[in-house]
Amino acid sequence: MKYLKSHVWNYLFGEPFRWLLYYFFQPDRFKREIEIKDFSIRIRFLMRLIIPMFLVSYPVALVLPIIYLQSNWISVLLITALGTMLGVTVGITWDILVKSP
Repeated sequence: MKYLKSHVWNYLFGEPFRWLLYYFFQPDRFKREIEIKDFSIRIRFLMRLIIPMFLVSYPVALVLPIIYLQSNWISVLLITALGTMLGVTVGITWDILVKSP
């Protein structure tokens, strides 16, 4: 059971976060080792990146509303989460449509 939890954690978070780090900080290594040309595999790759992209984007998107708006915290958190989810969804959809065969 412990092995299964470790494997699931690595599949959902470990590898996708590593891909993001390679993409931003070692782009040559990312292109050489990870970049995917096959369309169907690329879609699965992007679906695995949804959670990590949200978790990286949300704190960054939350900085400005917290600095300027200090009235209703719940609405700021929810609106920022909604905007981040929309941005990730539109970005992945755009990538799929532009890179489609």
